[in-house]
Amino acid sequence: MDVTIYFDIDGTLLHRADHDDDITGAADAFDLSIDEAAISLYKGLVDQYFQRNAADPYRQGIEHWAEHHGFDVDPEAVTEELKRTQIEDTRTKDGLRDTLDAIDDRATLGILTNGAGDMQREKLDRHDLSHFFETALISGETDSVKPRDGFFEAAKDRLPADRHVYVGDRIGTDIVPACENDFLAVLVGDRSPPADRTVESVSQLSAGPLVESSDSD
Repeated sequence: MDVTIYFDIDGTLLHRADHDDDITGAADAFDLSIDEAAISLYKGLVDQYFQRNAADPYRQGIEHWAEHHGFDVDPEAVTEELKRTQIEDTRTKDGLRDTLDAIDDRATLGILTNGAGDMQREKLDRHDLSHFFETALISGETDSVKPRDGFFEAAKDRLPADRHVYVGDRIGTDIVPACENDFLAVLVGDRSPPADRTVESVSQLSAGPLVESSDSD
């Protein structure tokens, strides 16, 4: 049986070491004085642009945010600083590469994730993960976004297989749409329906029944 396994990036393959507000560090780098209201507005704007599947939600959100507050700053420069710190703050779980290497011998691997294309690809490159994946579907580079069905349908078309698996850490944007589009859904985190399988981290997949059960179907 041919098996394709797609992975989410943030919270699944990678996690953040520092959970402070992203905009706080970027604002400090440009000597911008911001308060909780400014932080809240930034988060709201970026979320809106993500929901609209903008090509670069961070840049567009920061442009709007800086204009609203009258900051005399180059939004592009602030965006680059924010992205740099976010990327540098990402970490992998112990054993991730060994796990992907083992799974790669038995299935085709891909990325299916939301986010800005340049930023998500740079995260993979930073941790030397890109070579594991046959393809990467990133919302900022397409006309769709999780949890829309079209995004998962495009993933199936990109890498046809007898079975498709999706590994993610969020119920609403990862697990539910995966199940609705006939993916075997693997939740990274605490056990919760409607996930078909649950693991504490991706590194458990090499020891778990995921690929073995796929091979025996």
